[in-house]
Amino acid sequence: AMEEVSRILEALDFTIKAQDPLQWELEVPTYRVDVTREADVIEEVLRIYGLDQVPMDPHNSTDYLAEFPVVDGDGLRKSLSQNLVGNGWSEIMTNSLCKPLYAEKLGDFHPEENVEILNKLSEDLAVLRQHLAFTGIESLAYNLAHRQENLKFFEFGKTYRKQPEGGYKEEEMLVLYLTGMLQEEHWSSKSRPVSYHDLYGVVLMVLDSLHIKPSEKNSFQSSLYGYGLELVVQQQAIAKIGLLHPAAAKLAGIKNEVFMAEIVWGQILENYKANTRIEAVSKFPEVRRDLSLVVDESISFHQIATLASHPSFGLIQQTAVFDVYQGDKLQEGKKAYALSFILQDDKKTLTDKDIDRTMQRLIDLFEKELGAVIRK
Repeated sequence: AMEEVSRILEALDFTIKAQDPLQWELEVPTYRVDVTREADVIEEVLRIYGLDQVPMDPHNSTDYLAEFPVVDGDGLRKSLSQNLVGNGWSEIMTNSLCKPLYAEKLGDFHPEENVEILNKLSEDLAVLRQHLAFTGIESLAYNLAHRQENLKFFEFGKTYRKQPEGGYKEEEMLVLYLTGMLQEEHWSSKSRPVSYHDLYGVVLMVLDSLHIKPSEKNSFQSSLYGYGLELVVQQQAIAKIGLLHPAAAKLAGIKNEVFMAEIVWGQILENYKANTRIEAVSKFPEVRRDLSLVVDESISFHQIATLASHPSFGLIQQTAVFDVYQGDKLQEGKKAYALSFILQDDKKTLTDKDIDRTMQRLIDLFEKELGAVIRK
């Protein structure tokens, strides 16, 4: 081994002036200005000899290697921005200064929490925004006033609030705005107005790209939203999606229907999972079964999907709703869901008996927990 080390060093133009088992004296070639320490010499030998040829202790394990817990927030933000832009969205960057009007008129916000500018130039730029929408909707209004009516905007930015106990709270958010037609008119396909579900799908795509799956979906009340859903991860609200409240839109002079979503970027970084478990596609076929059930109009699809996703229904891989009906054919206060269920087993081909047993248990659960009536 010592002879091999000598051979490598001499091949690299090092001169061995003195040598004993514990200490070597070397003369470094003048052009190797990067070699200044013992560690540099060892690195030179290893890169020629090959790190893969160094024997490892059988007790060594990667468990002893420390994790690197810091998430590259800037890298995630850049990657997500490129993803959204590639899907037809435009990034906006608005002023952090806004009118005090929004915090005064919208009930979820309080004027005493405004961070005021001491040397303000005008009342339109008097305080720091408590929400990105305070400046985002003005950008929407400007574009709508200039006949740009099909808008897909997103913005990364910070919000600012004065705390009652003293100090300030600064939080980074991602907000998305969607209004107008889903796509430009084209001879080969018809367009349609955007809907809540279009934006909901984009938010799920964003979370899925970051390997984050909401554990709950709850309705919420807000002066900034006409209606919407709140997505929860680890018992913390991570996103809100809904219709921009007409009263809030009116403050900026917007008459169009605007859908808005806000994502708490700090919660994204806390819940981001860089490593995901990759599984092979099952070689056994999936089976679809449809079901129509009548429930009280207060029952949401989320409640139905939550019941169907219980671990005891392991064969059910996916639940979707493809039609909702309320009308003269149903009694008042009721609605009908047309649902589809995808069943699959990773270990065998499902038989009719397996499928019927699972669906009957599901029907019994819907009848017991939701008071549902199955439509034949």
